[in-house]
Amino acid sequence: MNPLYKTIIICKLNNKSSRGYFFKEETVREFINSDAWADRKARKTALGVITHLERRKPEDLVNKDFVGPKDYMLVDKATVSTITDMFIEDGYWKCTMEIFDPDKFTGKAKENIMYVRGLIESGVKLKSSAGIDAYYNPVTKEGQKIYDFVGVDFTQAPDFSEGGIEE
Repeated sequence: MNPLYKTIIICKLNNKSSRGYFFKEETVREFINSDAWADRKARKTALGVITHLERRKPEDLVNKDFVGPKDYMLVDKATVSTITDMFIEDGYWKCTMEIFDPDKFTGKAKENIMYVRGLIESGVKLKSSAGIDAYYNPVTKEGQKIYDFVGVDFTQAPDFSEGGIEE
């Protein structure tokens, strides 16, 4: 089996999320052109996981002295994809996601990849949220500086309603 590529909408620029957060085009462009994104892209470390749960794990399941929230997806073998590119198109912040070849994995990891691929190949337009490390203005909630883009997780309840696999 080969990798599967899909375009993911992160958010519509200047459009508020359900919690009131938003990003302007110049802020996103600055991040896309940053060394931080260049490094993540080159190393393929902006990862996609099967669900929010893997990014916001209950505290009692890991030793927080050694494992931080950005690593839960690796510990739990919940990673199903990587983000290979990021761009702005028609007023939307988007990315290209490579969903892994399940034949390169075993156990839970392979099961998760096959499950997500099965949904997508059956026509399910999965919704998603992005793990964005940013400074948000406390009054306006504008994301004014993006420091990192950890990845994307599939969810039925994305913060940005448009987030997910592009139609």
